[in-house]
Amino acid sequence: MRKILFCLFLLCSFTVYSQDLTNFQLFDPQSNAANDIEQAKVKAKNERKNILIHVGGNWNKWDFWFYNFCCSDLNINLLLSTYVVVRLNYSNENKNPEVLKSLGNPIKYGFPVLVILNYKGDTLHTQETGVFENGESYQSEKIICFLKKWSASDVNTLIINRNIKVKNNSNKALWKLGGKICCEKNNGLICGTINQWNEDKSQVLIKIISSPGGTYEGEDLVKGNTIWVPASGRGWHLCLQDEIDKSIAENQAGGGGTAGGNTSGGGAAVGKNCYWFEELSIDNSDGSLLGAVLSGITAIRYNVRYTGVIEQELGSNYKIIISNAGVELGNYASVNQVKYKNSANEYVQRNMGKSVVKEKSAVKF
Repeated sequence: MRKILFCLFLLCSFTVYSQDLTNFQLFDPQSNAANDIEQAKVKAKNERKNILIHVGGNWNKWDFWFYNFCCSDLNINLLLSTYVVVRLNYSNENKNPEVLKSLGNPIKYGFPVLVILNYKGDTLHTQETGVFENGESYQSEKIICFLKKWSASDVNTLIINRNIKVKNNSNKALWKLGGKICCEKNNGLICGTINQWNEDKSQVLIKIISSPGGTYEGEDLVKGNTIWVPASGRGWHLCLQDEIDKSIAENQAGGGGTAGGNTSGGGAAVGKNCYWFEELSIDNSDGSLLGAVLSGITAIRYNVRYTGVIEQELGSNYKIIISNAGVELGNYASVNQVKYKNSANEYVQRNMGKSVVKEKSAVKF
Protein backbone atom coordinates (compact mmCIF):
# COMPACT_ATOMS: atom_id res chain seq x y z
CA MET A 1 0.00 0.00 0.00
CA ARG A 2 2.83 2.39 0.86
CA LYS A 3 4.48 1.67 -2.50
CA ILE A 4 1.26 2.40 -4.38
CA LEU A 5 0.88 5.72 -2.53
CA PHE A 6 4.50 6.50 -3.27
CA CYS A 7 3.91 5.76 -6.97
CA LEU A 8 1.01 8.21 -7.01
CA PHE A 9 3.26 10.80 -5.42
CA LEU A 10 5.87 10.39 -8.13
CA LEU A 11 3.59 10.25 -11.13
CA CYS A 12 0.97 12.81 -10.16
CA SER A 13 2.94 15.10 -7.81
CA PHE A 14 -0.08 15.30 -5.49
CA THR A 15 0.52 16.64 -1.98
CA VAL A 16 -1.45 13.75 -0.54
CA TYR A 17 -0.59 14.33 3.09
CA SER A 18 -0.14 18.09 3.23
CA GLN A 19 -2.51 18.45 6.16
CA ASP A 20 -0.49 16.04 8.34
CA LEU A 21 2.97 16.90 7.04
CA THR A 22 2.94 20.70 6.88
CA ASN A 23 5.57 21.07 9.61
CA PHE A 24 7.40 17.77 9.07
CA GLN A 25 10.98 18.64 8.05
CA LEU A 26 13.01 15.66 9.28
CA PHE A 27 14.82 15.15 5.97
CA ASP A 28 16.98 17.81 4.32
CA PRO A 29 16.89 17.63 0.49
CA GLN A 30 19.92 19.97 0.34
CA SER A 31 22.10 17.80 2.56
CA ASN A 32 25.10 15.97 1.08
CA ALA A 33 24.17 12.37 1.95
CA ALA A 34 27.58 10.93 1.06
CA ASN A 35 29.29 13.45 3.32
CA ASP A 36 26.76 12.79 6.11
CA ILE A 37 27.60 9.09 6.01
CA GLU A 38 31.37 9.76 6.04
CA GLN A 39 30.97 11.96 9.10
CA ALA A 40 28.80 9.28 10.73
CA LYS A 41 31.55 6.69 10.14
CA VAL A 42 34.09 8.83 12.00
CA LYS A 43 31.68 9.36 14.89
CA ALA A 44 30.70 5.68 14.97
CA LYS A 45 34.36 4.61 15.14
CA ASN A 46 35.11 7.05 17.98
CA GLU A 47 32.00 6.08 19.94
CA ARG A 48 32.11 2.35 19.04
CA LYS A 49 28.63 2.39 17.55
CA ASN A 50 26.89 1.17 14.44
CA ILE A 51 25.21 3.56 12.01
CA LEU A 52 21.45 3.56 11.41
CA ILE A 53 20.38 5.20 8.15
CA HIS A 54 16.70 6.14 7.96
CA VAL A 55 15.82 6.51 4.26
CA GLY A 56 12.65 8.48 3.57
CA GLY A 57 11.16 11.86 2.81
CA ASN A 58 9.13 14.68 4.28
CA TRP A 59 6.34 13.86 1.81
CA ASN A 60 5.61 10.44 3.30
CA LYS A 61 3.14 10.01 6.18
CA TRP A 62 4.73 6.68 7.18
CA ASP A 63 8.05 8.42 7.82
CA PHE A 64 6.14 10.99 9.88
CA TRP A 65 4.33 8.30 11.88
CA PHE A 66 7.47 6.19 12.36
CA TYR A 67 9.50 9.16 13.62
CA ASN A 68 6.77 10.33 16.01
CA PHE A 69 6.21 6.79 17.31
CA CYS A 70 9.91 6.31 18.05
CA CYS A 71 10.12 9.73 19.76
CA SER A 72 7.21 8.83 22.05
CA ASP A 73 8.74 5.55 23.30
CA LEU A 74 11.36 5.90 26.04
CA ASN A 75 13.02 2.54 25.37
CA ILE A 76 13.21 3.07 21.61
CA ASN A 77 14.81 6.47 22.27
CA LEU A 78 17.28 4.85 24.61
CA LEU A 79 18.25 2.22 22.06
CA LEU A 80 18.52 4.77 19.25
CA SER A 81 21.12 6.56 21.37
CA THR A 82 23.39 3.52 20.84
CA TYR A 83 23.52 4.32 17.10
CA VAL A 84 24.78 7.18 14.99
CA VAL A 85 21.59 8.10 13.13
CA VAL A 86 21.58 9.50 9.58
CA ARG A 87 18.43 10.74 7.80
CA LEU A 88 18.86 10.10 4.07
CA ASN A 89 16.45 12.12 1.92
CA TYR A 90 14.54 10.74 -1.05
CA SER A 91 12.26 13.22 -2.81
CA ASN A 92 11.74 14.95 -6.13
CA GLU A 93 14.21 17.64 -5.01
CA ASN A 94 16.98 15.12 -4.31
CA LYS A 95 16.78 11.38 -4.93
CA ASN A 96 20.41 10.63 -3.90
CA PRO A 97 20.73 7.90 -6.59
CA GLU A 98 24.46 7.23 -6.17
CA VAL A 99 24.33 6.91 -2.41
CA LEU A 100 21.28 4.65 -2.57
CA LYS A 101 23.00 2.50 -5.20
CA SER A 102 26.01 2.10 -2.89
CA LEU A 103 23.63 0.91 -0.15
CA GLY A 104 22.08 -1.77 -2.38
CA ASN A 105 19.02 0.22 -3.51
CA PRO A 106 17.10 -0.11 -0.20
CA ILE A 107 14.09 1.87 -1.52
CA LYS A 108 12.89 -1.30 -3.24
CA TYR A 109 11.48 -2.19 0.20
CA GLY A 110 9.33 0.95 0.37
CA PHE A 111 9.45 3.80 2.88
CA PRO A 112 10.61 4.21 5.51
CA VAL A 113 13.50 1.76 5.19
CA LEU A 114 16.39 1.35 7.64
CA VAL A 115 19.98 0.44 6.75
CA ILE A 116 22.52 -0.63 9.38
CA LEU A 117 26.23 0.00 8.72
CA ASN A 118 29.28 -0.68 10.86
CA TYR A 119 31.80 2.08 11.49
CA LYS A 120 33.68 1.08 8.33
CA GLY A 121 30.59 1.68 6.22
CA ASP A 122 29.89 -1.99 5.50
CA THR A 123 26.18 -2.77 5.18
CA LEU A 124 25.15 -5.18 7.95
CA HIS A 125 21.41 -5.28 7.36
CA THR A 126 18.56 -3.62 5.47
CA GLN A 127 15.20 -3.56 7.25
CA GLU A 128 11.83 -2.83 5.66
CA THR A 129 9.53 -1.38 8.29
CA GLY A 130 6.24 -2.93 7.18
CA VAL A 131 6.89 -5.78 9.64
CA PHE A 132 6.78 -3.24 12.49
CA GLU A 133 3.37 -1.87 11.52
CA ASN A 134 0.19 -2.19 13.54
CA GLY A 135 -2.64 -0.58 11.57
CA GLU A 136 -1.57 3.02 11.11
CA SER A 137 0.94 2.78 13.94
CA TYR A 138 3.82 0.53 14.99
CA GLN A 139 4.61 -2.24 17.49
CA SER A 140 7.24 -1.03 19.94
CA GLU A 141 8.39 -4.53 20.92
CA LYS A 142 9.34 -5.41 17.33
CA ILE A 143 11.26 -2.15 16.87
CA ILE A 144 13.04 -2.67 20.20
CA CYS A 145 14.05 -6.23 19.28
CA PHE A 146 15.43 -5.00 15.94
CA LEU A 147 17.42 -2.18 17.57
CA LYS A 148 18.79 -4.49 20.26
CA LYS A 149 19.86 -7.07 17.67
CA TRP A 150 21.92 -4.66 15.54
CA SER A 151 23.32 -2.36 18.23
CA ALA A 152 27.08 -2.50 18.81
CA SER A 153 26.52 -1.59 22.48
CA ASP A 154 25.70 -3.68 25.53
CA VAL A 155 22.05 -2.62 25.45
CA ASN A 156 20.91 -4.66 28.45
CA THR A 157 23.45 -2.94 30.69
CA LEU A 158 22.43 0.41 29.22
CA ILE A 159 18.77 -0.19 30.06
CA ILE A 160 19.72 -1.18 33.60
CA ASN A 161 21.78 1.99 34.03
CA ARG A 162 18.89 4.12 32.71
CA ASN A 163 16.55 2.65 35.31
CA ILE A 164 19.01 3.35 38.11
CA LYS A 165 19.12 7.03 37.14
CA VAL A 166 15.33 7.42 37.14
CA LYS A 167 13.84 8.71 40.41
CA ASN A 168 11.49 6.33 42.18
CA ASN A 169 8.43 8.54 41.82
CA SER A 170 8.93 8.84 38.04
CA ASN A 171 9.40 5.11 37.43
CA LYS A 172 5.71 4.86 36.58
CA ALA A 173 6.63 6.29 33.19
CA LEU A 174 8.85 3.26 32.60
CA TRP A 175 7.46 0.50 34.81
CA LYS A 176 3.70 0.18 34.42
CA LEU A 177 1.35 -2.31 36.07
CA GLY A 178 1.28 -5.39 33.88
CA GLY A 179 4.75 -4.63 32.49
CA LYS A 180 7.48 -7.24 32.61
CA ILE A 181 10.85 -6.81 34.32
CA CYS A 182 13.78 -9.15 34.80
CA CYS A 183 17.08 -9.49 36.61
CA GLU A 184 20.19 -11.70 36.35
CA LYS A 185 20.33 -13.73 39.59
CA ASN A 186 21.28 -17.24 40.67
CA ASN A 187 23.07 -17.93 37.37
CA GLY A 188 19.90 -17.27 35.39
CA LEU A 189 17.23 -14.73 34.54
CA ILE A 190 14.29 -13.99 36.86
CA CYS A 191 11.29 -12.64 34.93
CA GLY A 192 8.05 -11.33 36.39
CA THR A 193 4.94 -9.24 35.78
CA ILE A 194 4.42 -6.05 37.80
CA ASN A 195 1.27 -6.43 39.94
CA GLN A 196 1.51 -3.64 42.51
CA TRP A 197 3.51 -0.63 43.75
CA ASN A 198 4.21 -0.07 47.44
CA GLU A 199 3.10 3.20 49.06
CA ASP A 200 6.29 5.23 48.51
CA LYS A 201 6.91 3.76 45.04
CA SER A 202 10.25 2.28 46.11
CA GLN A 203 9.26 -1.35 45.39
CA VAL A 204 7.06 -3.34 43.04
CA LEU A 205 5.36 -6.67 43.63
CA ILE A 206 5.99 -9.05 40.73
CA LYS A 207 4.45 -12.39 39.86
CA ILE A 208 7.18 -14.75 38.69
CA ILE A 209 6.94 -15.93 35.08
CA SER A 210 10.25 -17.78 35.03
CA SER A 211 13.29 -18.20 37.26
CA PRO A 212 16.36 -20.42 37.69
CA GLY A 213 15.09 -21.51 41.12
CA GLY A 214 16.57 -20.80 44.54
CA THR A 215 15.58 -17.73 46.55
CA TYR A 216 15.64 -13.94 46.29
CA GLU A 217 15.73 -11.88 49.49
CA GLY A 218 14.54 -14.98 51.37
CA GLU A 219 11.58 -15.64 49.02
CA ASP A 220 11.28 -18.85 46.98
CA LEU A 221 11.66 -18.27 43.24
CA VAL A 222 8.84 -20.50 42.02
CA LYS A 223 6.68 -19.74 38.99
CA GLY A 224 3.43 -18.11 40.11
CA ASN A 225 4.85 -16.85 43.41
CA THR A 226 4.94 -13.12 44.12
CA ILE A 227 7.97 -11.26 45.48
CA TRP A 228 8.82 -7.62 46.23
CA VAL A 229 11.75 -6.17 44.28
CA PRO A 230 13.35 -2.68 44.24
CA ALA A 231 11.98 -0.14 41.78
CA SER A 232 15.24 1.81 41.61
CA GLY A 233 17.36 -0.56 39.56
CA ARG A 234 19.79 -2.92 41.35
CA GLY A 235 19.84 -5.06 38.22
CA TRP A 236 16.10 -5.01 37.50
CA HIS A 237 15.13 -3.71 34.07
CA LEU A 238 12.28 -3.78 31.58
CA CYS A 239 12.46 -7.00 29.58
CA LEU A 240 11.22 -8.06 26.17
CA GLN A 241 9.46 -11.21 25.04
CA ASP A 242 12.67 -12.65 23.56
CA GLU A 243 14.36 -12.41 26.99
CA ILE A 244 11.36 -14.09 28.64
CA ASP A 245 11.29 -16.90 26.06
CA LYS A 246 15.02 -17.44 26.50
CA SER A 247 14.65 -17.52 30.29
CA ILE A 248 11.80 -20.05 30.12
CA ALA A 249 13.79 -22.34 27.81
CA GLU A 250 16.98 -22.14 29.88
CA ASN A 251 15.19 -22.59 33.20
CA GLN A 252 13.19 -25.57 31.88
CA ALA A 253 16.39 -27.20 30.68
CA GLY A 254 18.06 -26.53 34.03
CA GLY A 255 15.14 -27.62 36.18
CA GLY A 256 14.64 -24.28 37.91
CA GLY A 257 11.64 -22.21 38.84
CA THR A 258 9.06 -24.98 39.35
CA ALA A 259 7.57 -26.38 42.51
CA GLY A 260 9.50 -29.58 43.19
CA GLY A 261 12.11 -28.86 40.49
CA ASN A 262 10.63 -31.16 37.82
CA THR A 263 10.55 -29.96 34.22
CA SER A 264 9.76 -31.34 30.81
CA GLY A 265 13.45 -31.35 29.90
CA GLY A 266 13.04 -28.52 27.39
CA GLY A 267 9.68 -29.47 25.88
CA ALA A 268 7.93 -32.57 24.52
CA ALA A 269 8.38 -31.40 20.91
CA VAL A 270 12.18 -31.16 21.08
CA GLY A 271 13.80 -33.48 18.52
CA LYS A 272 10.68 -33.87 16.39
CA ASN A 273 10.59 -33.28 12.63
CA CYS A 274 8.32 -30.46 11.50
CA TYR A 275 7.48 -28.26 8.54
CA TRP A 276 6.03 -24.82 7.79
CA PHE A 277 5.41 -22.52 4.85
CA GLU A 278 6.64 -19.04 4.02
CA GLU A 279 6.21 -16.74 1.05
CA LEU A 280 9.26 -15.79 -1.01
CA SER A 281 9.11 -12.67 -3.16
CA ILE A 282 11.73 -12.17 -5.89
CA ASP A 283 12.25 -8.67 -7.26
CA ASN A 284 12.14 -8.92 -11.04
CA SER A 285 12.46 -5.16 -11.68
CA ASP A 286 14.93 -3.67 -14.14
CA GLY A 287 16.76 -1.66 -11.47
CA SER A 288 15.16 1.63 -12.46
CA LEU A 289 13.32 3.87 -10.00
CA LEU A 290 9.94 3.06 -11.50
CA GLY A 291 10.85 -0.63 -11.45
CA ALA A 292 11.71 -0.36 -7.76
CA VAL A 293 8.42 1.38 -7.03
CA LEU A 294 6.39 -1.23 -8.92
CA SER A 295 8.39 -4.22 -7.66
CA GLY A 296 5.75 -4.98 -5.04
CA ILE A 297 3.26 -5.51 -7.85
CA THR A 298 5.47 -7.27 -10.43
CA ALA A 299 7.51 -9.42 -8.01
CA ILE A 300 7.51 -13.19 -8.56
CA ARG A 301 6.11 -14.98 -5.52
CA TYR A 302 6.60 -18.57 -4.40
CA ASN A 303 5.28 -20.70 -1.57
CA VAL A 304 8.28 -22.19 0.24
CA ARG A 305 8.07 -25.37 2.29
CA TYR A 306 10.67 -25.61 5.04
CA THR A 307 11.37 -28.76 7.04
CA GLY A 308 13.43 -28.96 10.18
CA VAL A 309 14.04 -30.41 13.63
CA ILE A 310 12.82 -28.71 16.81
CA GLU A 311 15.84 -27.64 18.85
CA GLN A 312 14.09 -25.80 21.72
CA GLU A 313 10.71 -24.69 22.97
CA LEU A 314 10.76 -20.95 23.69
CA GLY A 315 7.43 -20.10 25.27
CA SER A 316 5.01 -19.60 22.36
CA ASN A 317 7.77 -20.28 19.80
CA TYR A 318 9.96 -23.11 18.58
CA LYS A 319 13.64 -22.80 17.76
CA ILE A 320 14.16 -25.00 14.71
CA ILE A 321 17.20 -26.18 12.73
CA ILE A 322 16.33 -26.07 9.02
CA SER A 323 17.01 -29.41 7.32
CA ASN A 324 15.53 -28.73 3.88
CA ALA A 325 13.76 -26.05 1.87
CA GLY A 326 12.11 -25.93 -1.53
CA VAL A 327 9.66 -23.81 -3.51
CA GLU A 328 6.31 -25.25 -4.53
CA LEU A 329 4.45 -24.40 -7.73
CA GLY A 330 0.67 -24.40 -7.78
CA ASN A 331 -1.53 -25.74 -10.56
CA TYR A 332 -1.58 -22.31 -12.20
CA ALA A 333 2.09 -21.34 -12.06
CA SER A 334 3.08 -18.40 -14.24
CA VAL A 335 5.74 -18.54 -16.92
CA ASN A 336 8.08 -16.49 -14.72
CA GLN A 337 7.51 -18.75 -11.71
CA VAL A 338 8.60 -21.75 -13.76
CA LYS A 339 11.48 -19.81 -15.30
CA TYR A 340 13.00 -18.72 -11.97
CA LYS A 341 12.16 -21.81 -9.90
CA ASN A 342 15.73 -23.15 -9.84
CA SER A 343 17.11 -19.76 -8.77
CA ALA A 344 14.49 -19.55 -6.03
CA ASN A 345 15.39 -23.05 -4.79
CA GLU A 346 19.08 -22.16 -4.69
CA TYR A 347 18.25 -19.06 -2.67
CA VAL A 348 16.11 -20.75 0.00
CA GLN A 349 18.45 -23.73 0.33
CA ARG A 350 21.16 -21.39 1.60
CA ASN A 351 19.20 -21.43 4.87
CA MET A 352 19.77 -25.15 5.43
CA GLY A 353 21.54 -25.77 8.72
CA LYS A 354 20.52 -22.40 10.15
CA SER A 355 18.40 -21.97 13.28
CA VAL A 356 15.16 -19.98 13.12
CA VAL A 357 12.45 -19.10 15.64
CA LYS A 358 8.85 -19.76 14.51
CA GLU A 359 5.51 -19.32 16.26
CA LYS A 360 4.12 -22.67 17.34
CA SER A 361 0.85 -21.99 15.53
CA ALA A 362 2.72 -21.84 12.18
CA VAL A 363 4.51 -25.19 12.63
CA LYS A 364 3.06 -28.56 11.58
CA PHE A 365 4.16 -32.11 12.36
